[in-house]
Amino acid sequence: MSKLSLEAKLRMWEDLEALQETFPYTVDGLLSFAQICINELIPGRPDLNPAQADILSYMLMGKKYRMVQAQRGQAKTTLAGIFAAFTLLHKPHFRIVIFSQTAKRATEISGWVVKIFKQIDFLEVMLPDRTSGGSGIVPKPLTYTMFSREEINHLQCHVTV
Repeated sequence: MSKLSLEAKLRMWEDLEALQETFPYTVDGLLSFAQICINELIPGRPDLNPAQADILSYMLMGKKYRMVQAQRGQAKTTLAGIFAAFTLLHKPHFRIVIFSQTAKRATEISGWVVKIFKQIDFLEVMLPDRTSGGSGIVPKPLTYTMFSREEINHLQCHVTV
């Protein structure tokens, strides 16, 4: 069971709700989130270009089944990681399955998700509670902070294909 007090758990959910309000589940919210991620994680602090913004918009608002094809250098791997992190920010109960042409590429994308949560300070609320056995992959709201060990076992499913 989590070692966090009820008050600490409530503060964590309040912090998460504040982040969700700061970056709403809209195209503008995603693009703002992506710009911060790119500025914080990529040397040289580049800006999101129009092609990348279109790709992210499609990822968020496209049909049920989506596939992104773009020329080399459009940061598709990075954008997929940013989109997965944004989705987990709004739907922390979701499981994300990443499919790519190789397992190596899928692992790179999942690595971007983890990097985003670990290296952007205000996303600390999403990190696992390591004192209660949380892994480095599953965001904090899905670790022992909110659930017992038995409840979380089926949620710690991180798949890269």
